Amino acid sequence: MSEDERRQRQMDFILDRQAEFTDHMQQADKRMARLERMMTLVIRAGRRERREWRERYNALIDSQMRTETERREWRERYDALIDSQMRTEAANRQADKEWRGRYDALLSAQMRMEETAQHVDQDWRERYNALIDSQMRTEEATRQTDQDWRERHSALMDSQMRTEELTRRNSEDIGRLERMVERIATNRHGNGTGGTDSA
Repeated sequence: MSEDERRQRQMDFILDRQAEFTDHMQQADKRMARLERMMTLVIRAGRRERREWRERYNALIDSQMRTETERREWRERYDALIDSQMRTEAANRQADKEWRGRYDALLSAQMRMEETAQHVDQDWRERYNALIDSQMRTEEATRQTDQDWRERHSALMDSQMRTEELTRRNSEDIGRLERMVERIATNRHGNGTGGTDSA
């Protein structure tokens, strides 16, 4: 193999490495752009989910407040019923027979009211427990979303570090190749000068 062929192969090798490096850099840029788009979508989805969670939570709070208002109104009606019962008892003391009949009727009505009150309290407790369960599930979903975001962020940072390491190594390889080319060119120039002096 002649000196020119050897140098030509070295130059071809260097050009091939430079082309591979350029292709790697372009692929790395594409991956970075794709990762940035993915992170943007993840962040937007997280914000949207937190906004929806706040809206649902506020709706549950409003529902609870309405329930408490209804229960307060029920207590006021119950107190009014008790007052009416006391006035009725006071008015019926004069007629024992009639009073007993009205008292029995009122006692039955009171028992039905107490049963209704128990149903109302049970319904309120079920709604309150449902609110607590929903809040716990929402908090769990929020923690899972934060964990997924941290894992994706770590993966992005690892990919970026590997890309920077590959870029640094490629730069070092190119630097060594450039120095090799300079030495070859210097040797070639020195050999050419020596041949002219001998002639």
